[in-house]
Amino acid sequence: CRKGKTFGKNMSSIITLGADPLRLINAVIKLLGSHSGRDRLAKTFHYAARIVKWYYAHRLGDAQAADRVERFRQAIGTSRRVGRFASTLNSVPGIVEGLQQVQLMQHDKSKGVAVATGSDRIMNLLLLVASISDGFYYLADNFTFFATYGLYPLSDRAFYFWDELVGSWTWLYSVLVYILNDYRTLRVLNSKRHRLLAQYRGEASKVDKELREVEEDAFNLKLQLVRNLADLQLAIFFCFPNSTWSSQMVGVFGVINAVVGIYQMVRANYRQQQPH
Repeated sequence: CRKGKTFGKNMSSIITLGADPLRLINAVIKLLGSHSGRDRLAKTFHYAARIVKWYYAHRLGDAQAADRVERFRQAIGTSRRVGRFASTLNSVPGIVEGLQQVQLMQHDKSKGVAVATGSDRIMNLLLLVASISDGFYYLADNFTFFATYGLYPLSDRAFYFWDELVGSWTWLYSVLVYILNDYRTLRVLNSKRHRLLAQYRGEASKVDKELREVEEDAFNLKLQLVRNLADLQLAIFFCFPNSTWSSQMVGVFGVINAVVGIYQMVRANYRQQQPH
């Protein structure tokens, strides 16, 4: 059946990711050449250290080794925060795009033109707020980092507000919105895929290309959904510390998020090198 054929092609592209070693090396080099790629690699070590620390402390009973791993984890965490300096700027394009979408909806409404459903309008507003929340998350991260090292005074109450409330809860809100948006988009792609499958007879060459593009988009979106679901567990943990996940489980979720993100980037870099 057609479904089996396309699934086989998609799986084949995943399995043969390393068929050309040089292309794979170039894809990894490109990953390491970007801040996002290096941060995902550091994030892997950062959260894996939680698992290793737990293993040393609770399985082997080696407190000294566990302390060494914890110092390593903190060092990696600090380096990641340095890499997030001025990252609030990363939220600006999303905020601008969100404002443009809101203005467009208002313009269409004034003309009596219906181009977006009510749920689309709500989703656009939620995404706009999520982009603003991302900006505040990075702002809070930078603000508390500098205060930690005494660049300016910050009371315990103010530090708690920026670190625990602004930093954690903006993260939780944003990731919830992104999961909702991923789910809605995936449903749209699945509907489009079924429509293309129904049209496949008699239009094979035309539909096949579009179908592959839809399935590629859906596959990438599923990976993104896995990342965001893992990220949600981290946000929940930091919003409700000591009452949700254990430290080693936080490590597992963090590693899942980071490794899937690395795979996404390497796969995209690898595929960009394919001859057209």
